[in-house]
Amino acid sequence: METVDELQAFLADMLQPDVWGQLIARGAAWSLMREEGVLPQGAPAFGATIETDLVEHGFSVLRGALALRETGEASELARSAFERAANTFEALVRNGDLTAAERGFLRTIAAAAYHLASYSAIAYSLFSDQDADLNTTVMEKALALLILRDFGNLRVLVRARLGDEAIGDAALARGLAGTELDADDAIQVVLNTAVCKSLAFFDFALQTGDQDFLDYALATLDVALRLADEAAAVPLWWIIRLVRNLIADLWQHSLHRNLPLIPPSGAEEKYSAYRRMFIDSLYGATQCRGGALAFAA
Repeated sequence: METVDELQAFLADMLQPDVWGQLIARGAAWSLMREEGVLPQGAPAFGATIETDLVEHGFSVLRGALALRETGEASELARSAFERAANTFEALVRNGDLTAAERGFLRTIAAAAYHLASYSAIAYSLFSDQDADLNTTVMEKALALLILRDFGNLRVLVRARLGDEAIGDAALARGLAGTELDADDAIQVVLNTAVCKSLAFFDFALQTGDQDFLDYALATLDVALRLADEAAAVPLWWIIRLVRNLIADLWQHSLHRNLPLIPPSGAEEKYSAYRRMFIDSLYGATQCRGGALAFAA
């Protein structure tokens, strides 16, 4: 495990504007000039491996940013690293091939990175074509709804997933005992369900203000991360890790954490009830309108 100093040194090097032959500038120009993934005739030579280079750079910076954030160092360097990772992944999907299998995954990664960089409006804008067929997993759809603060539809998705007996424990056991389901498919089902379960806990934490439910959500995601790591389920591992960081960040910005618990002088009798009523009213509005009212700026 890298130390904070090592992570900071790594990210400082990776965030230099001329890194990898000015990759970020080349990537931005490359993505802007494309049309459905194809460069026009006469376009500059951006490098034969530019797409691969962007993927490698984006995931390297994102890994470092997440690792630094998870040490408790919510620094400007970490924020800048999330922004750089987001820029990189956005370049990969902007004007890209609409039929590419990885498009939905990379877009979700970009949006989550923007959100962790404190650019929630840009993250929101990446899901402007919500109805597009982007080959996304259940956990990617759930993460998109979380970023959009669409708690109403998130709750519908989670309830449907957790209540589906066709992918419940008994059904998985029968499938694995026979030939209907292989281990890799079963792991994907379990991991997607685990993310939905964690988001149900997080939703209840926001409703009640009880941090125990957040802790249950984080613990569920920690188990899912270990399983994804052991199973080498790389795309799912990235989404689970981003969900974990995002709900921890959202909790810290929630009104439960930011409205004072201690009442002002003279308001001791009614402050607690009014505080609770205020949060409940904004959380209800958030569910109905998909806004961000239940979170502090």
